[in-house]
Amino acid sequence: MPSRPNVACNRCGAVKGFAQPSKKCPAVPGLYRCHDCRKVEPLPFGPRPTTQPRPVRACEGCGDVFEVPRTHAGKRFCTVECWRAATTRPLAVHCCETCGAEFEHQRGGNNTNRFCSKDCARWSRRRTSSPLKIVNCDECATPFVCRGSRRVTCSDACALERGRRVARSQYTPKLVIVGSTASATCGECGDDFDYTVRTNQPRKVCDSCIRDNKRASKSYRSRAKKYGVAYVKFTRRSIFERDGYRCHRCKKKCLRKWPPNHPLEPTIDHLIPMALKGPHTPENVACCCRKCNSEKSWTGVGDQLALIG
Repeated sequence: MPSRPNVACNRCGAVKGFAQPSKKCPAVPGLYRCHDCRKVEPLPFGPRPTTQPRPVRACEGCGDVFEVPRTHAGKRFCTVECWRAATTRPLAVHCCETCGAEFEHQRGGNNTNRFCSKDCARWSRRRTSSPLKIVNCDECATPFVCRGSRRVTCSDACALERGRRVARSQYTPKLVIVGSTASATCGECGDDFDYTVRTNQPRKVCDSCIRDNKRASKSYRSRAKKYGVAYVKFTRRSIFERDGYRCHRCKKKCLRKWPPNHPLEPTIDHLIPMALKGPHTPENVACCCRKCNSEKSWTGVGDQLALIG
């Protein structure tokens, strides 16, 4: 880098190397100041250098004259709108194959130059896939225009009547001979039993379970009346299925099919005994095996906690 010349200061006469004046605001030629004198008496600035005028050009889009910037010497349009209007190709005009209306072709998408809208395209596909035809209604025999092969009725009312007629034709009533013998499986004990047919509804519980339920309900009713507590009628099976045939004291699984007086036979246990003013309701009873129920007797020590929650 070349060294700067030593020039004498015009104010103090000191000979030192000075920085050249700024190009944007050059000092008056022949006038120099040292660094210390510039703080006291700044250098007077001279006139700004003259700038060259910018070239002008006519816009290729609108024809207006505009100044060409130095950074974009090849600029041909005055604004972005003129550039878009000049470079964008005009949209082609087509005729819709469905409705016959003229429309401008939109770029992108399928069948954009065939149909003016999605509805016209969908209607054209339906027309080509399933052409129109005239058929007779299956219910009222009235001719109607049908598209496709699935519809066989002219209206919703005819479709409803046709469905009822088909259902009546396919219905086969069950013939029950009153007095005959039938077989079934008991829903409580699981044993197979024979019974005499009396009605159209099949039986679900054997005679022994029916007698046991009646005897138990009668016994519980009389005990509730004796102790003066509330009584709600329910079946033992509902309580067993609610508790999953599991004893609430020993947590063992009770038997679904049990012999008489088996230790794991499921029984009804009152959390608060009826002798201690406990009601006979589903909330106060639980499934319990015969062994735990016999050991508990009528004392309800600790079982009241099961009622919480």
